[in-house]
Parts: sequence; C-alpha cells; structure tokens
Amino acid sequence: ANPRNRITKPSNALRPLKTLRDKTNDQTSEKPKSKPVMQTSLKWDFRGAFHDVSTAVAASFLDQKMDLIGHSFGASVALRLAVEHPDLVRSLILIEPVIFSLGFAYEPASKKAFLQDHSEFDRAIACDEFLGAARAFHQIWGSGQSWDRLPDKVQRGMVDKIHLIPAAASHVVEDAYGFCTAGLLEKIEAPVLLLQGSASSAPMPAVISTLQSRLPYCLVKTLKGAGHMAPITHAKTTAAHIQSFLKNHPV
Repeated sequence: ANPRNRITKPSNALRPLKTLRDKTNDQTSEKPKSKPVMQTSLKWDFRGAFHDVSTAVAASFLDQKMDLIGHSFGASVALRLAVEHPDLVRSLILIEPVIFSLGFAYEPASKKAFLQDHSEFDRAIACDEFLGAARAFHQIWGSGQSWDRLPDKVQRGMVDKIHLIPAAASHVVEDAYGFCTAGLLEKIEAPVLLLQGSASSAPMPAVISTLQSRLPYCLVKTLKGAGHMAPITHAKTTAAHIQSFLKNHPV
C-alpha cells in the first residue's frame, strides 16, 4: 500500500523500534532513564569494511518489522538496512545522514568545501595525532561546545574512537556501497523522515536534497539553529518531529 494513503489513526499497539546512533561523537553524559535496546558498540577487530560490519550487527536485531531511527553514521546504516531488508523496515527516521557521496554527486562544489573543512582533521589523522584529529572533528561535527569544556571522559572516548572516521570513509566519503546507483534508493517503499540542522556543515544540505529527490515517500524537516548534533542540542524539537511522524504512520 502507498504510505501516503494510509489511514493515520492513533494506534496504541507497541511498535518495535531501533535507534542507530553515531558512536564516535557521542557527547551526552546523562544516563538513560530506561535501558535502550542497543546501548553499547561492539569492539571492532579491523576485519572487513566497517560499514559492512556495522550493518551486519544492526541487521541481527531485525527480528520483525520495525521503525528505524538513525543519526549520522547510524543513519547511513539504517538506510542500507531499508535497501537490504525492505520486509523488516516499516519506516525510517534519518537525522543528519552522513552519506557524503550523495551530496557530492548532487552538488560537486560541496566536495571542495568538505575537503577544506576537513584539512586539519586529515592532516592529524595522517600523522597519527589522534587528539588533534578528535579536536578538529568536534569543531566541525560537534555540539558547538568548546572542546576544552567537554568532560574528560567524553574527550577520551572521542580520541579512542576517532580512527573509526577514516575506517568508514569508503562508504561515507566514497561510495563503496553504491548509494549513488540509479534506482537503488527509489525502491524503498517505507516512509522516511529526514531531519537536518539549519547550521550543519557541507555537504549535508546537498545530501538531504539528494535523498528528498530520490526517496519516493519522504518528509524533510529542518531544525532551526541546530547543527549536526541536533539530537543532543535540540532534543525536544527532534523528539517532537519523531513523535509526530510515528503518530502519522501507525502500526
């Protein structure tokens, strides 16, 4: 059935829901009130492509039709799950999906801006200066809070995981999976909510525009004043958009 033609009546049924988030830039220090389904990341042993491994782990939780919520890298995994397991994905909520290759294809000039923005990060990674790389990454994709004001535990966590950024580049900056392939995303029948921050870095606007033009049943909402870490800096607004979307697409 066409999602646009569904009867949008309230539903009291319990709906399975998975949240896939960016573990590299996890800056929240608050403990969750209830235990989430996927609370921690598995240790990666550097075998296989990081995006492939992440998708396989996430797919192992899909035991029935579910709503997927993904932020950043997690959003790219959620989108891939919708391509590979359409029978198990009821809806998609993608927050700032970092599928940069889509943005580059849509707006080639955005790649130049991206590379300029990441020049210090790339230099630090090349020199194994992981503290400098984490600081540079946070400057671009962080919550807007100064690095020096972040708790030591958060800083250490980002430094320890910063190697995952280049590990994911083949499927994020480049298109090893083939997200840019004509007709691939057009096959997704699940309704999709795209959330973007109005102050996010390049090429996020181009990524969102590409997805909006290619996904058949897509709604875009922009969070005014938010950057990449909108789920933390604009949590209430983000949650309100998610709640409204799920209410309009009941079980």
